[in-house]
Amino acid sequence: MWRSYERGGVAGLEVVRDAVAPAEAWVEALIAAAADPRACVPATWLLRAYLQAGLELDRSSTAALARRLERVALDDARLHLCQSVAHLEIPTRNAGQVARFIRTAAAGDQKFTRAWAVDGLARLARQHPRYGREAGAALRRAARDPAASVRA
Repeated sequence: MWRSYERGGVAGLEVVRDAVAPAEAWVEALIAAAADPRACVPATWLLRAYLQAGLELDRSSTAALARRLERVALDDARLHLCQSVAHLEIPTRNAGQVARFIRTAAAGDQKFTRAWAVDGLARLARQHPRYGREAGAALRRAARDPAASVRA
């Protein structure tokens, strides 16, 4: 996976996505790699692509991903994971971990990651209403963000 990304960027990952079905062991490997600084960008890109194509993570896989979020340090990987929140059913016991991750992503310098973090927080609040006020405040802050992509 990493070599495919190094050699071909996103095009290399598209080849992997199209060639490798998201079997349980492969998905578990992607979730584990999300916390590895050398593999997190391609792993989270593939995970997001599978989720967008209809993969549904079970609660234990979602919980495993949530437990790794605090170790995801690269902006591209954070972006992919914020984009993935829309496709996840977040267990109640892991909602705090997801919220902390989203807050960190929302406070970053990368405008697209900030924008998707606001979306992620709003989607988390739909599943866990205790985050509703925070999501509302984040949306109001986003409306005043200097970056047009965040305001949108």
